[in-house]
Amino acid sequence: MRAAPIPSPTAKVLRPDASALRQGIGNKNAEPPQFEPLMRPCALGAAPQARRGFSLVELMVVVAVLGLIVGIVTISYKNVLPRTQLNSAVRVLSDHLHGTRSEAIARNREFLFQYDLDNNTYWVLTPYWNDSEGGLSPYLVIYEEYEADLRRIHETKLPEGVSFHGIQLNDELYETGIQSVRFRPLGYSTDHRIILYQERYDRYFTVEVLSLTGLIRFHEGQNPRPILTESDFR
Repeated sequence: MRAAPIPSPTAKVLRPDASALRQGIGNKNAEPPQFEPLMRPCALGAAPQARRGFSLVELMVVVAVLGLIVGIVTISYKNVLPRTQLNSAVRVLSDHLHGTRSEAIARNREFLFQYDLDNNTYWVLTPYWNDSEGGLSPYLVIYEEYEADLRRIHETKLPEGVSFHGIQLNDELYETGIQSVRFRPLGYSTDHRIILYQERYDRYFTVEVLSLTGLIRFHEGQNPRPILTESDFR
């Protein structure tokens, strides 16, 4: 079976004249009915109209607007980022303190948390030997004479712009040197407070570690515990 031909776009769709049909019914000598076109014929060789694109000027305007938006967002982000550095430093420090307390309880060994106040760095000193075997120390506490032989982990430097203002250990305030605090297997620790400082915004934040429970408290600003003197007991 041959397929029906596809009509040309220039073809005319015709309809018969109604009056001619009525006259031709029963009349053999009637002329054939005339057909009227339903649509106007398309012009031969007419090309379809092309869709209009963007001009070079329009593209340049769009690129300029996008560049302006990116510049504004970048400037705003740089202004906001330094404000979050102190909060980030406090959060990371507290995570390491929590983890050190948990490790001391789980391993049934003492762990040291050491602060390098001069270089704004801290780390955890473990009861594991710093050798190829990495065995556990037989001692329940860490003695100062063999600290150099133990493994150091989680060494962290404070973000740029944030520094140690000082650390208060057992009612004494230290601002320089390497200071150590102990986390015991029973969950308690050395009572101490760490004061962080952000110079750009003149902000202080205090992280307090409770001695009996080893839990952590946070204080906005400088919040050192008052140092007692002999006159306080008179």
